[in-house]
Amino acid sequence: ADMAAGSAAEEVNVVLNWEHYDFARSATTLSFQSTSVAEVYWRIVIAVRDRETAHPGRPRALQKIGVPFQHVRKLNKSRASDKPVFIDAADSVEYEVTADRKRKLQDVSNALSQLGLCARLVQVNEANGAPIVDGRAALCTCRAKPLHAAGASIGA
Repeated sequence: ADMAAGSAAEEVNVVLNWEHYDFARSATTLSFQSTSVAEVYWRIVIAVRDRETAHPGRPRALQKIGVPFQHVRKLNKSRASDKPVFIDAADSVEYEVTADRKRKLQDVSNALSQLGLCARLVQVNEANGAPIVDGRAALCTCRAKPLHAAGASIGA
């Protein structure tokens, strides 16, 4: 399928590898699949935000969702939205996700960089294994050594 067109019917596979989260490293992963690009984007944002806000001294950028993840914004209830809407479990605020094409998932890498996080934290693949956000191929920028041998897979 044409990645730029982003077929809504194709499943996307996501792995967040918390070994590459410098501020609370653990040899665990969060994995999920979805056919919704917006849901994938939202779940990545919330997972990273929840880890970031749990650690005093980390940048508070994610306390305002949408910074630095540019495809999420607070729902403007004064106008109808044609974008998927998600409710933040932390504060019950509604957000719309404008990531509607798989190529927009690539913004995740830029957001991780802005937060000073390792690009290897997030891997997003097409159902056929083709990378969309290629965290595994990215240079590891973690400050500490990995918790387990490279290539090992640990589920949580």
